[in-house]
Amino acid sequence: MISFSTLTKVKINKGFHNSLPVLFRFGTPDWEYDIQIISHSPIKGEDEKDWNKLIGIKKDFFDPHKKSLMVGWRDTENGRELNFYKHDGNTIHGEPFTIISKNDTINVKFTQDGNLTYICVTVMGKAFAERIDIKRGFLINQWFGGTSSAPIDYYTYFRKRK
Repeated sequence: MISFSTLTKVKINKGFHNSLPVLFRFGTPDWEYDIQIISHSPIKGEDEKDWNKLIGIKKDFFDPHKKSLMVGWRDTENGRELNFYKHDGNTIHGEPFTIISKNDTINVKFTQDGNLTYICVTVMGKAFAERIDIKRGFLINQWFGGTSSAPIDYYTYFRKRK
């Protein structure tokens, strides 16, 4: 667990999808964040299988559904699942790449290799990566991923490392 005093508190208000404050970045990604999700997502109801979006990159400023790569999360009875969530012509998300405890710190690093952007997620000493064909893009802020709006206030803490 990391110290909250060094972090930016980001909130999704009950009844909304998007988070505040907005963490704005654009360009060739060489970004890194430590993230801790404080709120717990309800695991029953209409949105229990939906993925909340934690962070990501998109090519188009206005529409993350055109071309984007995000880290998704949801709470289950077994723990907090993490997943890569991609829009690249189709919506693509497979099985969760890991299950973590609800207090684990998540390190997310964006790197560039030619025209590809990689997102590497490290948690509990294990690393997971996915790529997308985006050379320059916009940072995607977290949002509640259900079809309905957030049923509770969600809090996440971000620390920008670079």
